[in-house]
Amino acid sequence: MARQKSIVVAAYGAWEKASSNPAEQILCQLEKQDWGEHKFVPLPVSVVTDQLFETVTTTLKAHRPDYWLGLGVAPGATAIRLEAIGTNWANFEAPDNNGVKLEGEPLLTSCQAAFNASIPNKSIVDAIRAEFIPAQVSYNAGNHMCNQMLYTSCFASEHFETDTKCGFMHVPYSHRSAMDSATGGNIPASMDLETMAQAAKIAVLTLLHTNDQ
Repeated sequence: MARQKSIVVAAYGAWEKASSNPAEQILCQLEKQDWGEHKFVPLPVSVVTDQLFETVTTTLKAHRPDYWLGLGVAPGATAIRLEAIGTNWANFEAPDNNGVKLEGEPLLTSCQAAFNASIPNKSIVDAIRAEFIPAQVSYNAGNHMCNQMLYTSCFASEHFETDTKCGFMHVPYSHRSAMDSATGGNIPASMDLETMAQAAKIAVLTLLHTNDQ
């Protein structure tokens, strides 16, 4: 019998580039799923850079989950992206929800330059693609708060010895958020919300049914 596993899915809410963030909406759909014997912990996260470290560390210490999966929107993306690398770097093109705009600053001083995601990105991408949903492994998580979450969760898991495997999934704009973000008649790329929710469900199921060594 497979052992019970636990996962935190942490999703960002509204911010300057996504007043209707599909990541938050996907999390709401995931909460409605029946995960059987496994423990699913939904975590809505505000787009506030100064709060993120405490949010991540407090959650990891409280739940000590097997997995951490972050969710955020990547404006302009055309596919689901599983991020491979979180860097110790912040260079915000758009401010956070408190108006903070970082320019070329380390996320954590005197810490290593980068962490590799520790979830099986390729297995997740393969499972999503098997359902004919565009997906890829990405090697550029950007320099905003999605990258910050990946780096911080990997750092915290190692530093606090929770043994949590951490990763981050970027999703494109939903059709609604693309229309909300349209400027001058230019509509950015988008994907159906139900399709993205299906991809996220596949990612969670892939993790919960992974046979860890």
